[in-house]
Amino acid sequence: MKRICLILSLLLLISGCGNESGFNEQDLRIPSGFVRVVHAMPDAPRLVTKIQAQRLPSLNFGESTPYQPTISEIERKLEISFFNGNDETTVATRAISVPNEHLFTIIIAGTMAAPEIIMFSNEQPTSKEEIPVQIFNASIRDPASYDFFLTRGNEVSSNPTSQLSSLQISESYLTPAALNYRLQFSKTGSNEIIWDSGPFQVAETSSNPLFVVLDNFGTSPEAVRVIAYDNERLVFPKDPTASAIRIAHMIADVGPLDIYVEGELVDQNISFQEVGMIKEVAPGDRAFSITSAGNSDDVIVQETLAVSPGDFHTVALINSMEEPLAVINTDSFRRIPQTITLTISNYSTNAADVSIFVLEAGEDPSDSFPITQQRFGQTTVNTLPENNYEFFVYNPLSNIPLAGPLLLAASGKALYRIYIADQTDPSLPIQLLLGDDLDPPFEPLINHD
Repeated sequence: MKRICLILSLLLLISGCGNESGFNEQDLRIPSGFVRVVHAMPDAPRLVTKIQAQRLPSLNFGESTPYQPTISEIERKLEISFFNGNDETTVATRAISVPNEHLFTIIIAGTMAAPEIIMFSNEQPTSKEEIPVQIFNASIRDPASYDFFLTRGNEVSSNPTSQLSSLQISESYLTPAALNYRLQFSKTGSNEIIWDSGPFQVAETSSNPLFVVLDNFGTSPEAVRVIAYDNERLVFPKDPTASAIRIAHMIADVGPLDIYVEGELVDQNISFQEVGMIKEVAPGDRAFSITSAGNSDDVIVQETLAVSPGDFHTVALINSMEEPLAVINTDSFRRIPQTITLTISNYSTNAADVSIFVLEAGEDPSDSFPITQQRFGQTTVNTLPENNYEFFVYNPLSNIPLAGPLLLAASGKALYRIYIADQTDPSLPIQLLLGDDLDPPFEPLINHD
């Protein structure tokens, strides 16, 4: 009873204070800001960001977190790290203080040996007429300076909006929300436009759009590419950068196949468990038609798939003749020093959901955690320290082994691809098919035929 009276007395005291001159209810609110993190370090694996005890979503190169609420106006420890196979290794630490009610951006750039942590802050936009926009040149492989032209509508600008060398960030430009923005850039002193975004939108709900120039590991022959983030990744609907696909035939009860994109034959006579050559295609939502080899009228599956500009993709044909499916994933061909990139695709109808273990020699799956769990049709990209590993596939419910061990003699900068696939006889165990650096040695060259 005494406890309840004490609480009531405190409430009355607070209520009474509210009637005093100078009281502001803001004084009782916890200060807060918002922070986003961008991974722009080209030789780094997946990175983890912690702000004191707050752990943000992990990021691969070229990814950004959405804005995350965080405690503001207090100096806190920022720590960037990665998983080295046993624990986390620190890449960089900083002391940060996020201003109250601000949008705070942290860009992880530079190299693992010489990290650069770029930080800036903007007030949250209060008007759709004044949305801050910035550009950052994160490229380190190309020392060139670039001129950037941010225009609206039919504007033509001979003077660059920004001129940025490596690891430089532009000032903040206040721009109104509109549908018809365009970003172009060229090397400083050159009139040749390297990239043209086409028209894109800065929406009324935009939160500090950020354009980042990254070292290019995609299909374009240029040394750099541009990606953009708001509270999520911005889309350039008219980005003309060519994309590329390869076809993986994983339907056990279907014969060789021909593949058409927008009515054009791009690959042919692909047999079960075969992965075709990489072919250039235009980006965007593309109509795929898969037919029996040599018979364009015998359509096995028709599907519209989203092909992202400037990226390599694998289009996998999976499931069965009765219910064929086509799924697409973006391939990672970025080679990371002292690290292997292991892409795993579960294309087995017999396995369905699986737990996957990648262990050092002598380790027991029953005493370990899976590196990933996959649904049928799913692809995951993992980075691991260079080492020798054993690869196992288990049923996640019964804990029964389905395949493995498969020995992986790993080396740094390697690209390893493993397809979990059925055999033509459904009574036989699932197979582990090796691709890319394992069989055969692989470089992502585009076949334009």
